[in-house]
Amino acid sequence: MIAGLTAGSIMVWRGFVMIIHVEQFIGPGRLSFEVTVPGDYTLWHDYHAVFEGRTYSTGKRLPDGVNFRVKGPNGAVAVSGSNGATASIGDTERVAIAAFIAPEPGKYEIAAEGEFSARVFSVGEGNFFKSFGMILGGIGAIILSFSAGLGLGAWVYFKNSASGSEGETKGSGMANPVEGEPEHSARQLAALVYALQAASFLVGITFIAAVIVNYVKREEVADTWLESHFLWQIRTFWWSFLWGVLGVVLVVVVVGIFILIADAIWVLYRIVKGWLNLNDGKAMYE
Repeated sequence: MIAGLTAGSIMVWRGFVMIIHVEQFIGPGRLSFEVTVPGDYTLWHDYHAVFEGRTYSTGKRLPDGVNFRVKGPNGAVAVSGSNGATASIGDTERVAIAAFIAPEPGKYEIAAEGEFSARVFSVGEGNFFKSFGMILGGIGAIILSFSAGLGLGAWVYFKNSASGSEGETKGSGMANPVEGEPEHSARQLAALVYALQAASFLVGITFIAAVIVNYVKREEVADTWLESHFLWQIRTFWWSFLWGVLGVVLVVVVVGIFILIADAIWVLYRIVKGWLNLNDGKAMYE
C-alpha cells in the first residue's frame, strides 16, 4: 500500500507539473527558454490571464497575420498547427495554437510576430493527453495497491476468524456453538460490508451493495456495539458519494482530481480503522 501510494503520487505530481508548468511572454515579442527534456512542446494563447500584475482578456480567436517562429540550438525549428485543446487553470484560460518538437536540450527562442494588440502566450511540454494519462495512471496505481492490500487483509481476517471458530468448536466439544449466535453473525456481516467497501476500488458497484446491506440489516444490530460500525459504514458511503460528485464536477479544472484522490484515501482510512476496531471488538466513534 505504501509503495503504491508513493509511486502513484509521483506519477500524479509529474502529470500535473506537465500541465501547469509553462513559461509566459507578451506578444508581439520573444521568449528565450531552456529545454531540459526533448520532445513535443505546445504554444498556448492565454486569452484570459494575469501577467506581471496586469490582466489580459483578448478573446479566444487570434487576429489575422500572427506568425510564430522557433529557433533552437542548431537553427530554425518547424512549427505546426495544434489541435485547439483548451485548458483552464486558476484565473488563466488558454487554447493551444501551435506545436513544435524540441529535438535536443538547450536554449530555444520563440518569436510571436505581426500587427496585433498585446496578449499573453505561453509554452510548455506538449501532449496534454499524455499528462492526463499519467495522472489517471497514478490514481489507478494508488487504488490498485490499496485494494490489493485490503484484499489481503480481508483474506487474513476471514481465515483467522474461521480458524478461531473451529478452535472454539473443538475445545468445547459442541458441534458449532458460535454459528447461531446473533452477535457473531452480525460481526461477520459488518466485516463483509468492510470487504465490499474495499472491493469497490476494483468493482465500484460493491460500494452500493455494501450500503444496501447496512440499511437492510440495520435493525438486527440495533442497541449493540455493532450498530456503531453500521453507522460508520453508512456515513462513509454518503460522505464519499458527495465528495466524489464534487470531484467529478471540478475535474475539468484539475482540482477535482485531487478531491477524488483525497476522497479515496479518506474512504480507505475509514475502512482500515473500522476493520481494526471490529477485529478488536471495539465500537466506532466519530
